[in-house]
Amino acid sequence: MSSTGVNWRLLAVPAIAGQSQVLFQGISCPTANECVAVGQTVDNTAQGYYHAFADTWSGGGWHLSTLRGAPSGFLGVSCPAANRCVASGFTYRCG
Repeated sequence: MSSTGVNWRLLAVPAIAGQSQVLFQGISCPTANECVAVGQTVDNTAQGYYHAFADTWSGGGWHLSTLRGAPSGFLGVSCPAANRCVASGFTYRCG
């Protein structure tokens, strides 16, 4: 969602191929035209592994970044200034 200062509107985020669910956990907007949303996806494998992602809004659309490798997820994000963000989350070993 985004605010025009008067009303809220729903914004589409990029689809993530091979993922069955997208779970948003946090968002931070250091400026009126820049936001970072974080969370995790659940892949389509039988194990349903989590993978951390960050979506960045820069006024013209969302730009997706994902982390691959060990299962992981972001649980929160804080952006005190433009291009200065810190995210927290988890990772776990399988097997």
